Amino acid sequence: MSEVETWKPIPGYEGSYKVSSYGRVLSMGRKDTRGRRRGERELKPRFARSGHSAVALYVNGTRRDALIHHLVLESFVGPRPDGMEGCHWNDDPSDNSLGNLRWDTRSANILDSVRNGTHGMARRTHCPQGHEYTGENTYIHPSGSRMCNTCRREYREAHYEQRRASGRLYMQRVRAMRAAKSTELGKVA
Repeated sequence: MSEVETWKPIPGYEGSYKVSSYGRVLSMGRKDTRGRRRGERELKPRFARSGHSAVALYVNGTRRDALIHHLVLESFVGPRPDGMEGCHWNDDPSDNSLGNLRWDTRSANILDSVRNGTHGMARRTHCPQGHEYTGENTYIHPSGSRMCNTCRREYREAHYEQRRASGRLYMQRVRAMRAAKSTELGKVA
């Protein structure tokens, strides 16, 4: 059984516009700036390249373009908390129903796209060198990024001698500095 559509006024536009729990925006019957009577009508959304739908709201002759999912959240949940953005659970930016929306962080929004399989990097099944990402061949870096264990092992083996030589040079410099200090101390005493 589906949820019943409910309507609430849009904060800042009370008496002029309402938004529904399904994401529909209604212009309420009123007189326009020229004094003509306008009937109640549903606004037709326009879609951004990202897929998010928006409408133009007018008050006292001033236009404000607003994303519909923000209007739904502001009307039904409350004002946007600092550092939060409007998130869609199912990653469908055209689905502006209240049950699909929430205020959350940018990080949580990206994790939604990973969970839903719409994140570009999460869809990759092989590393750039062609090794498959499997449970045993995948290293999860503390930052959250994936790394291929085969590539990591090949890099370590290819650069083993270089790292050893670098370590030997470092130790030679340390020994030379210690020797210089001890001879300097010997002269002072």
